[in-house]
Amino acid sequence: MDRAECSWFNRSSIKYLNLSFIPYNRTQRVLNADFELLINMGRDLMTDVQLYKMMSNEYRFFPLTFKANACVEYRKNSFSLKDMLTGTSNLTPCNMKKVLFMFSS
Repeated sequence: MDRAECSWFNRSSIKYLNLSFIPYNRTQRVLNADFELLINMGRDLMTDVQLYKMMSNEYRFFPLTFKANACVEYRKNSFSLKDMLTGTSNLTPCNMKKVLFMFSS
């Protein structure tokens, strides 16, 4: 992966959101993210994901788009999400309170 971008978020719910890839070692990079919630989130946090693929020297639409409930996918451990977040962050999508969250995966 080369980039991660959040094109939109609700500014009445989240104060700020930063996403970036940082070096983990000489050959790998990890996704680093931090954000601060302004409200307590329930179990109904919906996430929209759209993927793009680098082709012909530019990012092009890749036909993979999905919307999912973050808490449900976390409990099912989809994409090993629970395994990643448990060891690298203080984020639990099922019980997010007003606090600063940071993670690297």
